Amino acid sequence: MDDADAKEDQSDKILDEQYETALKYIQALDDWAYRSSDTTGPVTIQNDLLQPFYKDDSGIHTGWLLTFQMVVSDNFQYCTPENVDLYAGNI
Repeated sequence: MDDADAKEDQSDKILDEQYETALKYIQALDDWAYRSSDTTGPVTIQNDLLQPFYKDDSGIHTGWLLTFQMVVSDNFQYCTPENVDLYAGNI
């Protein structure tokens, strides 16, 4: 959480501290997509974009905004008993 009257250097410090976590999340997402291709059908993560996000008023967090597209085939198995661990927070 950022201070309501935070200066740019304070917000940038938060972003710097969170950057490695954001990169780890992207890597975990890529790893999940790679594993899922073998167990649930083809999965492609594309157009991922990591952007800094600054609060615009009190109570909003400064951090990173990650957007991406997940592309799957029409017959993609979203949740099967064999791979339920993929969806249970292992990312």
